[in-house]
Amino acid sequence: MLYLNANILYYIKAYSGCQNNRIVQNRPNTYEAPRVSIIMPVYNAEKYIAEAIYSILGQTFQHFELLIIDDSSTDRSIEIIQSFYDPRIQLYQNEKNEGITASLNKGIALSKCELIARMDADDICHPLRLEKQVAYMQENQDYAMVSSWVRLIDEKGNYIKTEGTKSKYLYYNLFFECCIFHPTVMFRKELLAKIGNYLLAYAEDLELFQRISKHFRIGGIDEPLLDYRIHDANTNTVKRKEEYDDFSLKVLQDNLANCLGNNKLPIEYLECYRYNYDLLKKKNVAGIYNCLKLLDTISICILDTSNPNNCKEDINFMWQFKKSFIVRDLAKRLPIKQKILLLWKYDRKTLLSVHKMKISLINQIKRILPIGSYS
Repeated sequence: MLYLNANILYYIKAYSGCQNNRIVQNRPNTYEAPRVSIIMPVYNAEKYIAEAIYSILGQTFQHFELLIIDDSSTDRSIEIIQSFYDPRIQLYQNEKNEGITASLNKGIALSKCELIARMDADDICHPLRLEKQVAYMQENQDYAMVSSWVRLIDEKGNYIKTEGTKSKYLYYNLFFECCIFHPTVMFRKELLAKIGNYLLAYAEDLELFQRISKHFRIGGIDEPLLDYRIHDANTNTVKRKEEYDDFSLKVLQDNLANCLGNNKLPIEYLECYRYNYDLLKKKNVAGIYNCLKLLDTISICILDTSNPNNCKEDINFMWQFKKSFIVRDLAKRLPIKQKILLLWKYDRKTLLSVHKMKISLINQIKRILPIGSYS
């Protein structure tokens, strides 16, 4: 009963903002070797670090080690971390600021467990996170990684919305965006060792996820197991975000080049596949057609590539969904002539059923399309 009460207390304290961290001494004296290594890089996280740690200590699954890698913080982060008295918390300090990739790889090297979970210093784990992910990995021994959805929260902890990609669509979507929230992942250390750790200074998560998915099965739990905080003062500063975005696009272009005869996909096409149309709208209709044609080429390549995550039904569904969504969403933003030409080629049903089409729209279609094509 003492064990359960401790868990409940940790969870309540994490959400109440209590600062008396010494309460973590009130734990049973029983000891079991850790089964999960949690890696938490920290840099100037004094505002949220206590809440993040409490959410780990409040897990229903208690057999873990928490490896905190401080990247030479200049605020009170170290002081707050050291105020916790729990033998499972291990603090390591970089002598100089080395960046998140070096800190993560250091944590992996120090980890003692086969299962490694990621956590950020400004997020909040839901109490069942570790329990559910450990169970998932035990039930799916051929999977190298599992992730989950998240609840987006603001700097004050207010709920914004829930985000996540269904597990069966992760593989396809990773070709176009980082659809996995980094602090939700748990992976097998043994399998990670076979392909190497984090490599890039930026977009390190996307590049690793793509590399893992090329060799091993990846999965997800289709429910939020973490509160992901959106705020201005986190480790993703404006400069880092800009560099992350630039690196992400390069990682995606390099990966997609394998489907395009080693040719680089135009950036405006890649942005379109990510539902950003500003650059593509400057193109003529022929350019938009070519963009959608290349999406077909890429999707066929993904279908034809041997991969442990290749489920043709799921890939086909996401391919057609993405293409249809782009056509309809982009059409809303185009001048009337381009809108008509785009919908006539790819989605005539939508074009011809727009509220029983006004006569003015029908007349415009007749002027734009070849005679007889609309009869």
